[in-house]
Amino acid sequence: MVQNEPKVVMNDAIRRPPSKPRLDSRLEAEAAEFLLLGHLLLEGIHASKAYTRYPGFDVLAANPSAGRLCKIQVKSRWATDYDRKFPLKQSSDCDFVVFAELNRGYRGYRRRKAGQAGDGRKQPRFFVFPVGKLNSQVKVTGGWSKVALADVAGFEEYLERWDLIRTFLKLPPVAPPKEDGPGPQLRVRSRSPRPT
Repeated sequence: MVQNEPKVVMNDAIRRPPSKPRLDSRLEAEAAEFLLLGHLLLEGIHASKAYTRYPGFDVLAANPSAGRLCKIQVKSRWATDYDRKFPLKQSSDCDFVVFAELNRGYRGYRRRKAGQAGDGRKQPRFFVFPVGKLNSQVKVTGGWSKVALADVAGFEEYLERWDLIRTFLKLPPVAPPKEDGPGPQLRVRSRSPRPT
């Protein structure tokens, strides 16, 4: 036996070398939850983050005057060149799944395709899916349950669909900004010179 040969371990009755350690993306997952929270608050939707690792949902949105509550599960992928799939359990106990494409750059082990400039960083994108839209799309392979965006009919139509959450909570639509002239004018007072 050669000394430099990697050890082969038994894994699921198949002989293969041990896998690389898994990337720790907990900070990125937390960032996705806070980004969602910020978007909801900017949309005028009362929202708060649940405790870490709370089963079933990550963010709660509410309409206190109507007594409505919405449980939102946040899923994210940090890499710009991810495989267009995200993990999701088959029976999620939530009302919406918000999938965040964080677009933080290209994965370290993948090479940039010819013609791609830069490091791959782009603005994050958020897809707001009613959970019923995704439950039938969950596929279990290799012990993981995932949703492939390609399997979700018209998935691009769910980009930034905060109105779906507003409707669920029975909140009125957001009024567009008024375009009847310039915004508020600042009045600048002139100071009289101080007597010396």
